[in-house]
Amino acid sequence: MRLSLVIPTKNRPDEILRALESVYEHSPQIEEVIVVDQSAQPYALPERPHLVHLYRPELSGLTAARNAGIDASHGEIVLFLDDDCLFVNDVVAETLAVFDAHPGAVGVQSRLADRTYNPPPLSARIFEHGFFDVNSPGPDDDLRRTSGAGCAFRRTLFAHERFDDVGLRGYCYGEDYDFSLRARKYGKLVFAANAVVEHRPSAANRFDRRGSFETRWNNLNYLYAKHHARATLADRMWHAWWRLGETLQWLRFGLGLPPRGLSR
Repeated sequence: MRLSLVIPTKNRPDEILRALESVYEHSPQIEEVIVVDQSAQPYALPERPHLVHLYRPELSGLTAARNAGIDASHGEIVLFLDDDCLFVNDVVAETLAVFDAHPGAVGVQSRLADRTYNPPPLSARIFEHGFFDVNSPGPDDDLRRTSGAGCAFRRTLFAHERFDDVGLRGYCYGEDYDFSLRARKYGKLVFAANAVVEHRPSAANRFDRRGSFETRWNNLNYLYAKHHARATLADRMWHAWWRLGETLQWLRFGLGLPPRGLSR
């Protein structure tokens, strides 16, 4: 199978060069790398084999960039990498090996290594349950969700599902959770333990606390409605419980009360 790598990026010139260096160092056989560049000024990328530079500053955010990368790619497998992530080993070969071993899988998730990782806070363990449990990946051979930092999907899936570039814009918090829930209708999501991606969080293009809280509030409420999670009494109760937890966090950090509607 042929694999295409798609890297959405915006205003992180140093990070994208580091990411590309790691890709070509560890997976020199890669057949297609597509950088979807939404920066204010286009990157000056080095000459690399099979590297496609799409300069698309008009795109509405991460999900739109992922879709643009899909449209420009040709591989039977499309692997997505965040611009502040690195290949630690031959992620391409390891990802393809897992797809070969699991013909019924529609998606594969790399193992993420994060030097700055902190476990979910106590508030998450108390208030995030049911639909709002966005941190539990599930068993390795049947993942509940993938992470956009290092996930791959069969091209055939994109005939049915695309990343949500209408309801989710900009930073697009929750886009990977949303896509995973829809992808699972067509097959399993599987963990690739030997495909290692390191996340080195960039300080560029980060929200302040209010921006982070507002995006999380807006997007998870939107996804709750989109996926009809209110159909069960349990998830209606978990929604109310999650909203209480979020409200307490807003008050704790002096942000007032969350908006009553979606502030889009």
